[in-house]
Amino acid sequence: KREWAELQVSLAEIAAFKVTANQCVNILTEIPDEYPIDVDNKVEVFKAALEATRRHPPVNNINVIMEEATLIDINGRKFKFPVGTVVAASIGIASLDEKVFPHPDTFNPKRENLESANINFNMVGFNTTGNRLRS
Repeated sequence: KREWAELQVSLAEIAAFKVTANQCVNILTEIPDEYPIDVDNKVEVFKAALEATRRHPPVNNINVIMEEATLIDINGRKFKFPVGTVVAASIGIASLDEKVFPHPDTFNPKRENLESANINFNMVGFNTTGNRLRS
């Protein structure tokens, strides 16, 4: 049983690495070839990857269970969601909102609001150390 468990864990680790590696390749291929990046500058590389994932999110939707009653403005109308409501949000659509990201189809890792306005399934902000800030 122990050997079987160790084999299963090893296979899971290999699979997770492959998924992560494939995701990295997919993100990097979204950076235009003609865009110059100083690969020794971690912040510049991070912002380029963040802009690539803004344009082509690896996860398109997120679901959140409201922990408190929340009033949300949707197209100028206010909706109240009670505690326990499951809310789905489209990262893909939000990441292309022209009101937040002017010229959303343009690759621009120097956007002023890239870190603060970017929506991601596991990140709510950015700091210069490159650490993820979890909610």
